[in-house]
Amino acid sequence: MDEGRECLFALSGRVEFPKHDFSGFRLKDRFDDRNTRESLLRKRVIYLEDLVKELMARLKFMGKDSEIMKANTEVLKKNYDDLKNKVCANEKKMEDDEDHLRKISEKQSHWKMDQDQQEVVLKRL
Repeated sequence: MDEGRECLFALSGRVEFPKHDFSGFRLKDRFDDRNTRESLLRKRVIYLEDLVKELMARLKFMGKDSEIMKANTEVLKKNYDDLKNKVCANEKKMEDDEDHLRKISEKQSHWKMDQDQQEVVLKRL
């Protein structure tokens, strides 16, 4: 909570409390070793406040982790899309190369047949 906010947990009405404290319990009777009902309640409230602070810190940390994970997920999705596009482009290029190779092979086999025919014609002469 921020400075200047009113405390909802104080016994004697609403009071302001310093930063990082929820209630006025920490200000008075902080080291009260008596086991009166009031001091036990104060200790319990202070303990619960500490738990709330710890939970709030964890939630804040988890929120930051969540934001980092979202950013990482977006980067991974972008990288995945880029790789997918590259794979598609490479597959298309491979198909084009195979077509080109097939055409070259056909030309080569026609050339070989022409050479064989010319050789036969030359042998006849």
